[in-house]
Amino acid sequence: MPDPVVTVLTPTLNAEQFLSPMLTSLAEQTIDPSRVEHIVIDGGSTDGTIERIRRDAPRTRIIVAKSSIYEAMNLGIREARGACIGWLNADDLWSPDALSAVARTLDARPESELVVGDYEMFDGARRFHYETREDVLDRIRDGRMRRWFDVWVNPLALFYKTDFVRALGGYDARYRLVGDWDLWFRAAARSPRARVAHTGSTLGSFRMHPGSLTSGTRMDRLYEEKRMAMARWIDEPSAPEGLRACARRMYRHDTFSLMAVRASRSEPRETLRTLVTLGRDVGAIGPGIVGDFATASVMAAHELAQSLPGVGALARAAWAATGGPRVSSNA
Repeated sequence: MPDPVVTVLTPTLNAEQFLSPMLTSLAEQTIDPSRVEHIVIDGGSTDGTIERIRRDAPRTRIIVAKSSIYEAMNLGIREARGACIGWLNADDLWSPDALSAVARTLDARPESELVVGDYEMFDGARRFHYETREDVLDRIRDGRMRRWFDVWVNPLALFYKTDFVRALGGYDARYRLVGDWDLWFRAAARSPRARVAHTGSTLGSFRMHPGSLTSGTRMDRLYEEKRMAMARWIDEPSAPEGLRACARRMYRHDTFSLMAVRASRSEPRETLRTLVTLGRDVGAIGPGIVGDFATASVMAAHELAQSLPGVGALARAAWAATGGPRVSSNA
């Protein structure tokens, strides 16, 4: 029996309440099921997660291992038999044609080392549609970042060739929240340049809810860890200068966001001390502070404008027209 085209990795921990839609989304894929391998790496669930998977998805391979999310992904990468690897969380969904689109893209462009597509994020009230770029890694490498989503593809809509991600070393398990960002920058830094293909379609939807790893995390912890990841690239002399410039901009964006989060939680005196400390940070990492501050200010103004009566719809339309995500109601 030939090896599958796609290995789907799903790290789980007490995820039973979300499993049915995800498993249905996988079962309804238009691709021949024999071309798909599904591996669940479970961290020791006690809520019926494993029993539900065994009952509803008997072809799924389950590995039980006490591990962090990135350790689980690395275990799945080592075990994968597919030519490429996709990451489908228990609370996310793929479009019915997602895996067929990835397989068609690989058949048409077998030299590609990554396949990307558009994606959506939804929070129960609003749906955000992000259009991704085939030159996304080149934009990091050449320092052509304007906004974070210019240089980012949610892991839901990103497929690594298995040999390629193994050669990169997989995920750095020292991270708890941003190991996917670290791996993404390593892919962008690689020489020769990584070859990326776009499916030309929307591959799936990422669910934002209080129990998810990102949404359920205090945002200051996320920003702190991301700053740590970006600081590594700012100080890496062997990295392309454009990539280092992109890391500086990302570092400043996250620092400005961290300022806002901490200012909202602190007493006035402590807020001033925090702003002074973080202000020194962003001024000390190299050129670009004026442009980065202007970009961050525009993004903050946009977020505020969305919430204003009578202005929000216009702000969302203007944002989409300039390359930002399209926002619609889930109703």
